[in-house]
Amino acid sequence: MNFREKTKRRNVRGILYQARRQWGVPAKLVRETSGVFDTKTGKSSPTRVYHDIRQFVTWQAMTAQKFEYDMSYVAANKNFTYGGLFEVGDRVAIIDRADLDLEIKLSDWIIYDSKRFTIKRLTELDFNVGYMLHLRVLAQDPPYQVIDKEVIHVVSVEQEVT
Repeated sequence: MNFREKTKRRNVRGILYQARRQWGVPAKLVRETSGVFDTKTGKSSPTRVYHDIRQFVTWQAMTAQKFEYDMSYVAANKNFTYGGLFEVGDRVAIIDRADLDLEIKLSDWIIYDSKRFTIKRLTELDFNVGYMLHLRVLAQDPPYQVIDKEVIHVVSVEQEVT
């Protein structure tokens, strides 16, 4: 990496640091892995692995349903080159690689604000500093909540002396 690329990488990391510091919120990334196969029933129960994201930067993408397309579709009566349907509730998110040091897959999902968001689009940021995600909440999903419990055993012993 030459001096110019190092300077650009440092600038991108600085901007990402400011965004995380001002608007970062906690979230969880959930990855389902192949679980234990039960030979009696023939079913495999997947195992969910939860990864904490300390500073998850997110904002709402749309407030109304909208379809965008390229002007070449209208002008030249051609197929559009890019476009898409954006739903109400879609979110855009940025995850710094410092918060989550693993490769994100489209099969993973995010829990934020007690809602499950699926990853529709995944873009790696320049210089491998993080990810930019397009997230969509599924309407049929009930509120999703992960509760971490810590079990402490307390034994009290009493003895009566007579």
